[in-house]
Amino acid sequence: MDLLSRLLLVPRDGDFSPMADALHRDLSELSREEFDDILALAHLNHVTVRGMDAFLSIASDKNDNARAEWAQAAHAAELSRIGLAVDFLEQICEAFEGQ
Repeated sequence: MDLLSRLLLVPRDGDFSPMADALHRDLSELSREEFDDILALAHLNHVTVRGMDAFLSIASDKNDNARAEWAQAAHAAELSRIGLAVDFLEQICEAFEGQ
């Protein structure tokens, strides 16, 4: 939870503080299993898109291609899931409007 919280609260203005450096280091040391744990926690807290945006940004800035690919895949999957849900909600709304 600590790592996800720090990831979500990281300043977006290119902050190079010791806290940001520690976050970048911690993310660069994540195993795939640890990444999956963070992703599951992000899903539970409905912050997947925000979390993966931040993770992808950091991984890309650090040229960490493997972790950037993990984040990109998770981000794309979540956007796809959201798009599907919105499509169903639109159909439901249209059905109610037609009554």
